[in-house]
Amino acid sequence: MDFELAYIAERDTDFALMREASLSKEVQNLFLRKVGESGTLVKIIHSLTQEEEPGKVGESDVVLIFERPDKSRFAIFIEDKIAASAQPRQRERYELRAPKLETELGLKGHHVVLFAPKKYLDKETSQDYKLQISHESVVDLCVDELDKKVLSDSCKVKQHGKTQIDYQITDFWNHLIDYIGDYHVDLAFTKDKVDRGPNSYWPEFGTSLKGVAVVYKSDQNVVDLTFNKMATKRINIITIFETIGIDPGDRYFTDVGESLALRKNLLGDAKIDFRKPFDAQKDNVDKVIDEVRKMVEMARKIGNSKYSSIFAQ
Repeated sequence: MDFELAYIAERDTDFALMREASLSKEVQNLFLRKVGESGTLVKIIHSLTQEEEPGKVGESDVVLIFERPDKSRFAIFIEDKIAASAQPRQRERYELRAPKLETELGLKGHHVVLFAPKKYLDKETSQDYKLQISHESVVDLCVDELDKKVLSDSCKVKQHGKTQIDYQITDFWNHLIDYIGDYHVDLAFTKDKVDRGPNSYWPEFGTSLKGVAVVYKSDQNVVDLTFNKMATKRINIITIFETIGIDPGDRYFTDVGESLALRKNLLGDAKIDFRKPFDAQKDNVDKVIDEVRKMVEMARKIGNSKYSSIFAQ
């Protein structure tokens, strides 16, 4: 069978790797040899988020859980890349996530592997990862022809250079971090002043609920109270709002991929432009933060209710 693919995204290569790891002992052994372990694959986790403080811990692309001959278990965290540049402290944040999962699943040990095309592994930005496996090395081991095509095509994607720094956006972020730290210290917000790229215009605020965050999407001028991976539980969430007496007002529920968001459209004069000076937009920043606070309070009410356990799963 011939397959013709319009484009390849990292989610495609995530799933190809997950299928092959479940189907092919050779693929399992490839990763086991790389980390110097032996064992039996017992679980695969995709897109694992552990967002106690959104933006701080991040997401693990693929996690393979193995059981050793002595019945102890360990994890292989896999950072899957095709062309996207590394995010700030991306490798370091795996060491923040790993202990959480070890505690939750009773694991003894973990490893982190960068999985990417060879030409990506040659980039300077990949050197934070001591353990690396190329997409090419898995292609020849694939059991499924579609997976082979996906991983083969991923190696043909044009590679990006180092992260492009947008100095105007970076300057705005630095001012925003200072402002929130000085006047809104109770809000869960990043304290990291790092170089920002041209697409860094969605500031995210934490809430008291696991997997629930408030995001201001400045290009759309909306504030979303986002329930991670809960699009299929829309009715449940709406029922919770009604039961504990939270009035959404003029906000509305909308699907955002696999997630569910309670969305507020802001008026045009409240829009923030991350490429313009912070001081000239302080009033708009205050309007956005005011809406963020309202949504954080909604999450707090849910967290204080008997329904909070739904979000701890």
